[in-house]
Amino acid sequence: MKYLDRFSRLLFKVIIVALLLPISYTTVQAQSMEPAIEFIKQFKGLQDQLPRESVYLHTDRDWYY
Repeated sequence: MKYLDRFSRLLFKVIIVALLLPISYTTVQAQSMEPAIEFIKQFKGLQDQLPRESVYLHTDRDWYY
């Protein structure tokens, strides 16, 4: 009886995970890089028009100016 109770709990948890798994995978989508590329192009254009000290972009990886 002890093993049957453990098995039923484990089976219940597996069923719950199996039901919730497809929901979490539907929210994952490929990231499009086009908006980032367009932003960098616009930033470079603005950077060319203004003095170097007045425009800068800080990211978590590097400084661009």
